[in-house]
Amino acid sequence: MPPSISAGDIFRLRVDFQDDPEGFKKRPVVVLAVSDEEFIVMAAQITSVGPNENPTYHDQYKFPILNWQKSGLDKPSWVKTHPDNLLRIEINKLNNCIGQIHRDDLQRLIEQLESDI
Repeated sequence: MPPSISAGDIFRLRVDFQDDPEGFKKRPVVVLAVSDEEFIVMAAQITSVGPNENPTYHDQYKFPILNWQKSGLDKPSWVKTHPDNLLRIEINKLNNCIGQIHRDDLQRLIEQLESDI
């Protein structure tokens, strides 16, 4: 098991495409919650594709990471907060930590997710 993992940690991870079982993309994910009992984390995918000028349905679920550089990301990024983009990941699959989301962004993200419930 990786050393201590906590909410806000960002890992690069293979994420399988939902509509193509053979397709995948390596993308950053941010840990939202850790379950020590199950050795599972809840994480959200991160994208560098921002909302469109003419917003689509999924654009409303792109949460901006304002402090993306301080978080270890190499370009402006958004957390994909749509329920389909939230992942349950076995903790032993997280081994490529690239940073941690800035505490201000993490607090805003958690508040946004709680208001969406």
